[in-house]
Amino acid sequence: MAKPLVEKELNTQHKKFIKNVAAGQKYSVAADRAGFHGTGYGSYLMRQPKILTALECELEKQGIDDGYLVNKIKEGLEAFYVKKDGGQEYPDFHAIEKMIRTVLLVKKDIAEGGDVRNTQVNIILSPELMKGLVDSGKITDIEAEEVIDELQHEPVRE
Repeated sequence: MAKPLVEKELNTQHKKFIKNVAAGQKYSVAADRAGFHGTGYGSYLMRQPKILTALECELEKQGIDDGYLVNKIKEGLEAFYVKKDGGQEYPDFHAIEKMIRTVLLVKKDIAEGGDVRNTQVNIILSPELMKGLVDSGKITDIEAEEVIDELQHEPVRE
């Protein structure tokens, strides 16, 4: 593999890779289309601080900043779907569960040393959400009781 991009400036290939990732391409595809060939090179590039900084700037230029992401997370945690029985809205527990999993994975990554500044995620586990997760089979009654029990014993942080 190449040397880490510490002193080196980003070249045209690096900039194309960043644009490709910001457009939603997988790292491997973005690297290949930018002219980098080699297994795992996209993942390698995504571990380079200069690439990450440039990608963050590119995403902010596109309007995808921390505030935007927080709003999208909130929307995901409050997802609804409409049944054909008169247009009644129901909580989309599948989408909510996927969002919770995603948030927890991100929080785990942060706890393991990810570089994130001023990040706070609040997940409100309402009785309706817990019932929906149980009804959808995503968690068992016992798991729901364990979560509730743990929440009752955890001190509230201000």
